[in-house]
Amino acid sequence: MNSDFQESYKQHRKNVEEFWDTMKVDEESKAQFIANAVQSAIAKKDENQIELLIDATFEIRNSITQVDTLNHLLVIKGHHRHQEITMGIQKFAHPSSVSFINDVLNGGFDHLDYNCSDSDVIAKWFSHALFKIGTEEAFDSIRKFANSHDEGIRNEMQYRLNKIKT
Repeated sequence: MNSDFQESYKQHRKNVEEFWDTMKVDEESKAQFIANAVQSAIAKKDENQIELLIDATFEIRNSITQVDTLNHLLVIKGHHRHQEITMGIQKFAHPSSVSFINDVLNGGFDHLDYNCSDSDVIAKWFSHALFKIGTEEAFDSIRKFANSHDEGIRNEMQYRLNKIKT
């Protein structure tokens, strides 16, 4: 790595570590605060701010607040961290995520074109998360999207549905 990049990265990490101390946002308001701030940064095309806000989300210590924030970030279009956010949602496997995942699956993947993946690859992110959540609502979602008009979503959800049955 060149020294300019290293210095920039160190500064970014420092800003992320200090973010919540400087913001003084109460726990109940963090998810909406981040969602609003990310949307504002997207409107301004401020990639550095978007990155800072998403990285700060992964630093939230309260797991319920963090998953709530990740849920809100998942449905926001205009950033490039949806796969990482979905992985965070999968890690927590919280039932509240099902409706947000459904929103993305219902809305299509046009806003995810930045990752250059076909719909089956993108659907895999969500099928893994739904499977890990493991509630009846999550399994119902897999069943529903196993009949999707999108072949990639349909194939992935049918595959995941077979894993539920075994």
